[in-house]
Amino acid sequence: MADIDAILQENTKKIDAALAAIDPKLAQVSEEIKKFDVKPDKVYFLDKEGNKITEGNSGHKLKIPSGTAKIIANGNAMLNGDLDNIAVFAKTSVTANNTDSDSKIIAGGDVNIAHLHLGNVAAGGNFITHGIIFGDVAAKGRVFGNATQSESKIHAGKDVHITGSVQGTAITSGNFVTESAIHGEVAAKGNVTAKDTIFGKVIANGNVTAKDTQFSAEIMAGGDVNTTLSQLGKITAGRNFSTQHTIMGEATAGRSITAKEVDGKAKIDAPQLFLPKGAKEPENFTGEIIEIPKAKWNKLKQLSTEENAKALEDFRIIVGGTYTHAKDIDFTHNNPAAVQKPTNYKHK
Repeated sequence: MADIDAILQENTKKIDAALAAIDPKLAQVSEEIKKFDVKPDKVYFLDKEGNKITEGNSGHKLKIPSGTAKIIANGNAMLNGDLDNIAVFAKTSVTANNTDSDSKIIAGGDVNIAHLHLGNVAAGGNFITHGIIFGDVAAKGRVFGNATQSESKIHAGKDVHITGSVQGTAITSGNFVTESAIHGEVAAKGNVTAKDTIFGKVIANGNVTAKDTQFSAEIMAGGDVNTTLSQLGKITAGRNFSTQHTIMGEATAGRSITAKEVDGKAKIDAPQLFLPKGAKEPENFTGEIIEIPKAKWNKLKQLSTEENAKALEDFRIIVGGTYTHAKDIDFTHNNPAAVQKPTNYKHK
């Protein structure tokens, strides 16, 4: 098994370094406010030469004048318009409609983009957009994208939630969730959840949960890895790996592997392997094979979700014989049950 602890430590350093790079960017806000002597609660609109075109109040929604190249707000910048080749420096929050690829936003607080984001953002707070994320985002808080993340970089101090597919890079100190697929690369100190397929690379200090994985997938988790459908690609779990169907790729787990069956060309490595009774036993497996009665396996499949991770872990422990005694348990969402340890498990 790979030295997963060392790899996860490197993952942590990578995330911390990415977040540390945000502070120097945020310091530029104070420098710009001081340089142009922007009064408290005022927003200055400047041209390319640094001349003030007009000013407004930070508490008002302001239209962006023609010819604006830079906006400096000693407070909020509530902008009614698109940021086309415009740099914005705001002491607190920024709101705008769209950002083009040459735009830049640096804000001490939140950044909220109503539609498409193609520019660059550094935020001391959260970042929210309701369109596709093409541009880079570095936020000390949370990141929420109500569409696809495409060919961009996200650095977040807290959770990241993308409703569409992920095709870029995301690094977070919190959890990462996408309601679609992961095609790019994700690194998280917490858990990673893909409600569809993982095609890309995922490193999580916590757990990884996905609908399934493809041959291009490479997953490493300090905790558990759970997939609903067949497993392809390469998976390394610090604790357990489970799939409701067939293992067809590579799977390594520090504690156990659970699957409906193991393809003849698959490579697996774990101290324990849980299989339904009657399943074909894989060749060249040196760990302990534990057979699960079909009735118990059908109930086990109901637990193969992130919200039931604790119940799934309890099932493995009790079926594997770690407990000295066990009760018959009701397999419900709120009251997951243990099962009587089968007497016909095998050692290899």
